[in-house]
Amino acid sequence: MPAKKDIAVRAAKWVGPLAAEAAARLWKNPEARKTAREQASHLVRRRGGSTDDLIETIGILRDEVTYLEESADDEEEAERARGWRIQVDRCEHAAQLLKAPGSTRAERSALTTKVRSLRSEIFSAYLLELDEDAQADDSREP
Repeated sequence: MPAKKDIAVRAAKWVGPLAAEAAARLWKNPEARKTAREQASHLVRRRGGSTDDLIETIGILRDEVTYLEESADDEEEAERARGWRIQVDRCEHAAQLLKAPGSTRAERSALTTKVRSLRSEIFSAYLLELDEDAQADDSREP
């Protein structure tokens, strides 16, 4: 299992600069930090291009999209999360088809590229939303 620092460094390679700033702020909130670290750890471990890794990654992304849908603050955020839900569903369907005999390396590579792109987008948004929610919780505390 990769070291905690190694997970953070590897995950930072595919999150955007805003999400990296959010992750730095999350580090101050133990509960949010633990959640972000767990998600990053799951995604880092599933970085391979095998169909099983893709399906596992898609499942993690589905959980993150569900969080984003449930915590959307406005219609724009909700719509973006619904769009991701549709893309995740399509990727899952494609991954299941890749398990059938006759799938090609090119098809697997194309899906891997799509899932990695979604991983970056969704995980970045997830970190930003975790940060936003943690800040909101901190402001409510007496």
